[in-house]
Amino acid sequence: MVLPLRHPIEVAEQASTLDALSDGRFQLGVGQGYYVDEYKAFGIPHVQRPSRLQEGLEVIKGLWNNEEFGFDGKRYKFDPISLRPKPTSDQLPIWVAALAPPAIDRAARFGCHLAGAGSPEAIQYYEERLKAYGHNVDDFHKATLRMVHLAESREQAWQNAAVHIHDILSTYLRKLDEANVPPPPGGFFGFDPLPEPEKLMEANGLHFYGAPMIVGTPEDAIREIESSAAASSVTHQIMWMQIGGMDPRLTEHSMRLFSENVIPHFS
Repeated sequence: MVLPLRHPIEVAEQASTLDALSDGRFQLGVGQGYYVDEYKAFGIPHVQRPSRLQEGLEVIKGLWNNEEFGFDGKRYKFDPISLRPKPTSDQLPIWVAALAPPAIDRAARFGCHLAGAGSPEAIQYYEERLKAYGHNVDDFHKATLRMVHLAESREQAWQNAAVHIHDILSTYLRKLDEANVPPPPGGFFGFDPLPEPEKLMEANGLHFYGAPMIVGTPEDAIREIESSAAASSVTHQIMWMQIGGMDPRLTEHSMRLFSENVIPHFS
């Protein structure tokens, strides 16, 4: 969830309740978001994103780890209260979505798992910051988000997916521009400007925030997953298969190819 748009007391209580109902299987994922219109709808200044996320994490962990906890911050203030129920374990997992160095540093500082996009450099920086804050790197997970579509041939896969991938990346670029987020060298997705849909297949270096696209055959997927695993110590590769606007039957076929041909290779 976009934590700055929710009060952290509510989040801590709901997460702890879900943790109890699921017998300790619940994991909380948060991020600060960047869509200007979302913040406008909630009447929260866009510039408060980092401070609200940071204080939100302080509040959540404080309520979970103390019998009574109060807070006197810049964004949140409340007298000591006692949260019920408490989490079923001492360390209810929290994942923090982060791409930029300050956000990655914040995830490490609060002892949270990293929900990133795929850049080996980002994973390395996260591990460096974990060590700097005295954390054991082996205790933390690092996830990458991969945009995936498979077909019997690479040409068919791109024919199915190109226009939808282009629409999604274009939407991200528009929202990033509205939020005045400066692009890194080479652009957010490896190209600036973004190639037209019919040119995406030949766009070597196209990626989603550092994670190369997995668009092609099952063999292409296996090679890319192995290459990514070798390049960094990522622990979770999250496969984004329902690409917005695509015919669900094509998505189902892609998922079936993945389950029958890719997963067994790593089993």
